Amino acid sequence: MAQNLPEPAREEEDTISLTKLAHAVWKRILWVIAAVVLAVAASGIITQFFITPQYQASCWLFVNSFTNSSSQNEVSAAQLQASTQLANTYIQLLGSETVLNDVSAELDGAYSAAALSGMISASVITDTQILVITVTHPDPEQAAQIANAVARVAPGDIQAFVEGSSVTVPQYASVPSSPSSPSMSRNLLIGFAAGLVVGIAAALIAYFLDTRINQQDNLQEMYGYPVLGIIPNLDVDVPAGYYGLDHVAGKSRKRG
Repeated sequence: MAQNLPEPAREEEDTISLTKLAHAVWKRILWVIAAVVLAVAASGIITQFFITPQYQASCWLFVNSFTNSSSQNEVSAAQLQASTQLANTYIQLLGSETVLNDVSAELDGAYSAAALSGMISASVITDTQILVITVTHPDPEQAAQIANAVARVAPGDIQAFVEGSSVTVPQYASVPSSPSSPSMSRNLLIGFAAGLVVGIAAALIAYFLDTRINQQDNLQEMYGYPVLGIIPNLDVDVPAGYYGLDHVAGKSRKRG
């Protein structure tokens, strides 16, 4: 009569103990360390030698919904609120082809309107009437030059578009002394995190793909039956068997 082989036992719906997973990762900790070191090194090399540094230069525009001839005593809260709201309109105007063509002409045609559009960005400082124009360029001097060209051109163009407005330049751009990007520390941190994830993932994949039986506990987990006996390897020249070479060697000495 054929004997049915026991089916693999399932412990709590085949759930895997976190302790076992941690142990599996720890057994392959060198994999994790190697992955982290390689990822951090690659990140540093790419940042240092393959990414072009970018510099940012900024100028400020102070915008009003009233002309400079208006009396400051006549400025109301509603006018100040209108100035803040108009700043968002000014941002859109700064990206218009008309303004960009004027900036290009101010720079003697060194950059096209399309090229300038990719370099120039604008934002409003929260709860203020200050519009910040930022230019990003690989050359710090060119970044400052383009930003100041915008500062010279933008007020006249904006006032021509928006009647009754006033735009002044409280701060021109200066040449930046250090690049704004890339950030070496940030990229190294990203490399560290990526290497850690890859190393742990590789260790866990190796653990799940390893179907070998290395300990008696593996048999108990798979089939749910206790181990009744163990056959050790008595060959002293081969460090195999459940008890290992030292135990077998000790047995041999006792027999001698």
